[in-house]
Amino acid sequence: MAAISDFYQDFDIVTSKSDTKERNYTMQMTQEFLEYHPNGDSGAGPISDNYMFTPNGSAFPVSKSVGLEIITGKLVTEIRQFFYSDVRAESYSYRIISRLYNTPDGYDKSLLCRHIEQQYRVGPLELNREAVIRTQTNLRTNKRIFTDNNGYQMQIRDFKTYDNNTVARIMLHRRLWNNLEWDLNYNLTLNDTSVVRPTLWLMIGSKTVTSSLYQRMGLSLEHRPLVMFIPFKGTSATEKMPSVPIVLPPNIHLQILSVPGWSYSSNHTEHIHNLYKGDRQKTAADFHRVLLRIQHLYEADEDPVLSKPASVNLKAFLVHLKMFKTITWFSLAGLFQHFSAIHSLFIRLLAVVEISTYLTYTPNDT
Repeated sequence: MAAISDFYQDFDIVTSKSDTKERNYTMQMTQEFLEYHPNGDSGAGPISDNYMFTPNGSAFPVSKSVGLEIITGKLVTEIRQFFYSDVRAESYSYRIISRLYNTPDGYDKSLLCRHIEQQYRVGPLELNREAVIRTQTNLRTNKRIFTDNNGYQMQIRDFKTYDNNTVARIMLHRRLWNNLEWDLNYNLTLNDTSVVRPTLWLMIGSKTVTSSLYQRMGLSLEHRPLVMFIPFKGTSATEKMPSVPIVLPPNIHLQILSVPGWSYSSNHTEHIHNLYKGDRQKTAADFHRVLLRIQHLYEADEDPVLSKPASVNLKAFLVHLKMFKTITWFSLAGLFQHFSAIHSLFIRLLAVVEISTYLTYTPNDT
């Protein structure tokens, strides 16, 4: 078992609304890789497959020895842990790389200095193994746990009775085979010898602070920056960038800005009629149209500020594109409104996380 503690001892914890430092809090945490040994004979009892998790008893520890490396830096510190099945083993099947980020003064610290980034390495597994990471802390949870399993809304979940009620287990990888005819016919056995490297962020803070950050941090984790090196020729790209950056409100997420957008009738009945007629000309890609999709991230009452409705000035947001002359606005339900001769348009999104807004506009060629 590997113990990780005092992760936040030397890092400033900053709220998302001001630069005021909170009182440093030391959270003691232990982590351990475990493996379940599921049954592979459908005649001998329940089996696990793509859709079912039915372990055959308790999970077993996978390591008897742990190697540790710590690499410190001004911007990031890495704690590398290697889990070996035996003290004499030369190779490992499990690894954790924990990263702590430090943002220099003068930069926004709200998203970087609030979490621990952990990247796991698991596999290849032996046959009929299900690998989990068990995390145990000294936090008092009052036996309540919330998850956003549907990707949007936090929901309270039933707790399991453990000796310590602050235990969380996350499934990382599975390799399964069973003789159930249905699974064999439809390739649902998951006999996978691959190596997986999932990344998770562990965040600590008050309910108020974490509620305001977790949506934006989730997007930052999902859409991590891609750094590419290309040959440099001519004028620097930074010289062509606008002096004032174009930003959306912090509770609004840009999902799609696509060129070209597709061309179709805003009348659903007419559009379906054109498809049945085989009139592909009216549904072909139109390079004079752009599809813009934006989404409100927060539910009502989730945050006192970020849950409020937000307005987006489309003219300012699309200032570097050509002047547009028509806009068609779609709600998630497919309802639409059509605007013509637009000079300035604000769109207002309500604080309901399921609502997304689609906009297509036609730039003016003149």
